[in-house]
Amino acid sequence: MRSSARSKDESARLPGLPSEANLTRIYRNLAVRSRTELARRFHPGAVARRHLFLRILIIVKYLPYVSDRLTTALDKVLHLSILVATDMARFEKESGLTGPRVQLLWALGGTGPTTQRSLATALDVTPRNITGLVDGLVASGHVTREQHPADRRATLVTPTALGAQVIDDLRESHADLARQLFGEIPARRLNTFVATLDETIATFARLMENDA
Repeated sequence: MRSSARSKDESARLPGLPSEANLTRIYRNLAVRSRTELARRFHPGAVARRHLFLRILIIVKYLPYVSDRLTTALDKVLHLSILVATDMARFEKESGLTGPRVQLLWALGGTGPTTQRSLATALDVTPRNITGLVDGLVASGHVTREQHPADRRATLVTPTALGAQVIDDLRESHADLARQLFGEIPARRLNTFVATLDETIATFARLMENDA
């Protein structure tokens, strides 16, 4: 697998191939030009014909490469999401906890005893949904639910000893997986990776809002 990845990296740096920034610029400049515009620019004159042929050559030679790079990046993101989902499904099976219940325990680990209303806001779910999640965790012995001592209208959710142990295990496994995945990656590359993920997440969230 490593030799295969190396050969792909080497092919991506073949002589004559522009840098990523120049490739993006070429793509953006040429993608907006319609066939009508190219046809209009195809008029007698050696210089004009030469410029046109150069544009067509760049499109033919480099446009498939840009497309492949974009779809390859998306394919890798999708592959990673599948691996994460598979690992989460394995954890759910072993622990007997669903993903949403794990998220609720994780939130409690960061805040300590919290009202149901605050948990609903943190998890971006309805009060009815949070009530169902807390009901399940109370039944499994992971949390308790009592009236808030300072606000009788609020319900306070608190981890039990079992819930606290699960939270500690989640933190430990989270940190351990982070070390295994990124511990040997140089800081500069990791910073670039994190920045790219931030941009990707923000863009995807915006696209989802637009489609809603």
